[in-house]
Amino acid sequence: MDWDVVNPKRDWPKWEPPPDYKPMGGFGGGNPLGGPAPFGEEYFRAWRTKEETVRFMNENSGVPWFIQCSFYKPHPPFHPPKKYWDMIDRSRLVIPRYPPDDLEDVNPRLEQQMRSRQLTDLSDDQILDAMQGYYGNLAFCDALFGEVVRALEEFGLTENTLIVHTADHGEMLGNHHLWTKFNFFEESVHVPLLMSFPGSIPAGRSSDALVELIDLFPTFMDFAGLDTPSSVQGRSLHPVAIGGTDKHRDFVRSEFAGGMLMNFDGRYKFIDNGKDILPELYDLKSDPLEITNIANAPEHQPRVQMQITDLRDWAGQDVVTAPYNQAYYNMLEDRKKGGVTRRR
Repeated sequence: MDWDVVNPKRDWPKWEPPPDYKPMGGFGGGNPLGGPAPFGEEYFRAWRTKEETVRFMNENSGVPWFIQCSFYKPHPPFHPPKKYWDMIDRSRLVIPRYPPDDLEDVNPRLEQQMRSRQLTDLSDDQILDAMQGYYGNLAFCDALFGEVVRALEEFGLTENTLIVHTADHGEMLGNHHLWTKFNFFEESVHVPLLMSFPGSIPAGRSSDALVELIDLFPTFMDFAGLDTPSSVQGRSLHPVAIGGTDKHRDFVRSEFAGGMLMNFDGRYKFIDNGKDILPELYDLKSDPLEITNIANAPEHQPRVQMQITDLRDWAGQDVVTAPYNQAYYNMLEDRKKGGVTRRR
């Protein structure tokens, strides 16, 4: 069964696949990378999330609320409803072309992951199928989000509602010969952030400020007129959002299980791949596509050594990251020994 087709709740309709149906599980296993779904919008969990969001707003329009309306799409599998698949003009899609040796100077885990998921040596038609499905998923989500916003207007809630549209990660979509996420290339780690609050956030304002997703919680608290607990690591985006400043952070950081860490200061992106793997350093001013890893360049050694020290010190002090990474390392060691570590 497809990941999108969930067990019915309330009076949701249940889709029964025909005998010859081949699940579109997304990546790996030889399944199609993209194509129109054989079922209607109402069978997608994203559609049902929209329905539940609108229902909740309608039933609670007289009291303060917070809603996380989290659509599963555009996540794989790339099989939007046929209506949105057909919206995408396949002739306008441009397949990413990168040097054949593009991954030779990066973490070898990335290429190994693609091989394990059977995502290497794809034909142009397979890539175009995935691209059309992904953009079709985006069109589907745009339409669903539009319905949520229209419902806000119908309920008379637009003027006193902060709307934030963002994502937890991007999609490589063939860039750097990669798919999915699990890396620090821009296509994976750089996500959209759109905010609307009539009377507070100027319409049409944009900012190049460096921000992190952990900044959202204190931002919500600020706009709601509430105090943020001192233990919170994020910084409120309220001053940036209302146009008071374009300065927020000197750098942003990201992390992935196993001690892989990233620091980006708006120009240089440094990636610590661990003790036994070459780090990565990219100058996005001269190399915006992140083609050339310059971590071995003699003139950048002071920067590399400083970043390794700072990032590892930071990760070791974090109350969440440090024990989680240690548990991850323990799991890897157990696997090498043939054992199993279970999370409690």
